[in-house]
Amino acid sequence: MNTLLNILLRTSLSAALSDREAFVDRAAQIIEQKVGSDTDAAHAMGERIAEMMESVDQTLLIRQLLAPPPPAATEELEKKIDELTQAINRLNDNLEKIKL
Repeated sequence: MNTLLNILLRTSLSAALSDREAFVDRAAQIIEQKVGSDTDAAHAMGERIAEMMESVDQTLLIRQLLAPPPPAATEELEKKIDELTQAINRLNDNLEKIKL
């Protein structure tokens, strides 16, 4: 999934669930109006919807954490590793000169 889309979706889920109680109450209201179920059943369905949204948010987070880095980041990392390797080699050379 596109990284930007992932971030936007996770942000919207977090915003919707920032006040979980208000979200559940509003979802229960809508369910009650549209389906005509009783208040307790609608509230229970609202709770399940909130739980599912939290699960989706956690799944997106895990996918984002496990996604491979973009190619540009990999190239930059390789460049930094090469620079570090060169610096270590210079340090080793200097230490060898000091020993002699």
